[in-house]
Amino acid sequence: MYGVSANITYGTIIFVILMELLVGLSVVLALDPYTDSKRKKMFVTIFVLVFALIMQNLGEFWLVEYHHNPLLRTVLATLGYSLRPLILLSFAYLTFPEGKHTVAWILVVLNVLMHCTSFFTDIVFTIDEVGWRGGPLNFWCLMTSGILLVYLVGLMLFKFKWRQFKEIIFHVFWMTLIVAGIIADSLWNESQWVDYLTISITIATVLSYMWFHQRFVHEYETRLMEARRMQLVLSQIQPHFIYNTLSSIRSIEGNPEETKRAITEFANYIRGNLSALDGKELIPFSEELDFVKDYVSLQQRRFPNRINVIYDITDKDFMVPPLTVQILVENAIKHGILVRYDSGLVIVQTRLERNNHVIVVSDDGVGFDVKKLDNTDRVGLRAVRNRLEYYLEGTLFIESEVGHGTDVVIEIPYSSQKKQAEQAKPKASDKRPEKPETPEKREKNDEDTDRR
Repeated sequence: MYGVSANITYGTIIFVILMELLVGLSVVLALDPYTDSKRKKMFVTIFVLVFALIMQNLGEFWLVEYHHNPLLRTVLATLGYSLRPLILLSFAYLTFPEGKHTVAWILVVLNVLMHCTSFFTDIVFTIDEVGWRGGPLNFWCLMTSGILLVYLVGLMLFKFKWRQFKEIIFHVFWMTLIVAGIIADSLWNESQWVDYLTISITIATVLSYMWFHQRFVHEYETRLMEARRMQLVLSQIQPHFIYNTLSSIRSIEGNPEETKRAITEFANYIRGNLSALDGKELIPFSEELDFVKDYVSLQQRRFPNRINVIYDITDKDFMVPPLTVQILVENAIKHGILVRYDSGLVIVQTRLERNNHVIVVSDDGVGFDVKKLDNTDRVGLRAVRNRLEYYLEGTLFIESEVGHGTDVVIEIPYSSQKKQAEQAKPKASDKRPEKPETPEKREKNDEDTDRR
């Protein structure tokens, strides 16, 4: 009597915990804005199947302990043996939703048919007044589940091809939990509310949802960053700037070398903007600095004697997202210098300070009220801050005073060097022929610290 009471207490606790997990997951799934609709439907299917398996365990326990009914026990046992492979098949769709999984479906259907024979034969199992007895093929459900687990491993190796080792490790882990549940049921097969295998399947479902949710959030953030990158580039390549620059180049007369230099600078500026669209998340700071100088040269050509720029570069062995510094310099010129009545100065500085790569873009322009910045449509500035935080865990600070100018400070942790190095490794598809350095470019690089 004590054993039955202990089983009831143990079963009640486990049953309540499993129900709370399923209900909680169902609520979270309903409110989840990241999981795609196809996998949401699959998770709902798995939740329903796991719930049915738990209730099947509960019903079979009560029939064994209190209301012996061979026919009803046979129905519940057949249901339980059929649900377990079906849940594994659902995990296959969760991992590889675009597949048809025909072989797995054949195994699941054959498993159901084999266990349905228990109503009129004892080839798999039989339940009568004496109790449950296994037949010659009583291992059929176990064998089917084992084949499906091997099938899942094959799917993962096919999908990830060892390139995403963490993905494989996770899936192998939850499948190991299921194997552990099968072993536990075979070693400790005393009557209880919920089988160890059912507990393992429920835990695997919870872990799978947590893992997939993390993946969906990451994919959503990646898509969001790509959208912001597109918005950023489109906001920078403004038609009126291109028209004005081309007009400035056309107005150069009697100086072919100056015309050639202007065209080269304009081509480099366009190339620098378009580099944000070719899949590069990070580029060397030295490359970004070249884009900045080309942009500044174009602006100085458009507005002679209005813009002065000083480059104080003492640290450039690090990576930045494309257009990071260029946008800050553009804002300094457009919103700080060009709205003055007289000429202005922009200073671009870099230094290594307290394990941070520090970039400072300062101007002595008109300044602005930083508190009102959030209410303005500064798409480029927001994009710079978001990309720095996302790719490098960097920070961006703005200090400005009306009538005295603006300082924009970027700090990139030195610890992000490892990530920067990984991003900087060229892939075969990324390799491009190096652009020869023109005499004008060499001359411009020799004058890095000169005021323009």
